[in-house]
Amino acid sequence: MSVREKILSDLSEIESPNKLNKIYDFIQQFNVTQENRTTVLDLKGSLSDDDAQEMMTIIKNEFSQIEGDWE
Repeated sequence: MSVREKILSDLSEIESPNKLNKIYDFIQQFNVTQENRTTVLDLKGSLSDDDAQEMMTIIKNEFSQIEGDWE
């Protein structure tokens, strides 16, 4: 039995709509559509190396420290 067949078999035995909804939501995280892939790839090369480095530096400086009292 393939992994796909095993998963489908296990899913067919689950009767709880709540559990099935949770599984569905989890699976959607892995469901990358061609449209999404194309949209992301369209951005490739739109940021220079210098601009990317500047953004990474800003993010590191602004978000790498926690401010305030966390007791």
